[in-house]
Amino acid sequence: MDTSDDFLGQAVPNGFLHVQPKLEAALADLIEKSEYCTLRRGSTVETRDTHDNSITIGFRDESGAICSVSCNWLIAADGKRGTVRKHFLEATAGIRQENSRYRYDGTWAQQTSA
Repeated sequence: MDTSDDFLGQAVPNGFLHVQPKLEAALADLIEKSEYCTLRRGSTVETRDTHDNSITIGFRDESGAICSVSCNWLIAADGKRGTVRKHFLEATAGIRQENSRYRYDGTWAQQTSA
């Protein structure tokens, strides 16, 4: 794909190319190095309580232990069919992912070593 052409005059390429496992590995590396973020792989969000200036998330970690975290910002990267989208975003923000003409059922395998 020629990414130098901008036929719509938007100052951005017509397509973006990335290899998702490599992008995820690069982002995870940055998160692990950050003093402001914590990456909690294999966790499942079970509850969400919104307060005036914060949010408390109840979750089950990868060992099955029940945990919670309070924060001002939370990013849940669980995919379009994940718990966060289905149980929280669709219900409270009206964000819906529905099957349509372009159905996607792929499974991404995460690269764990370089």
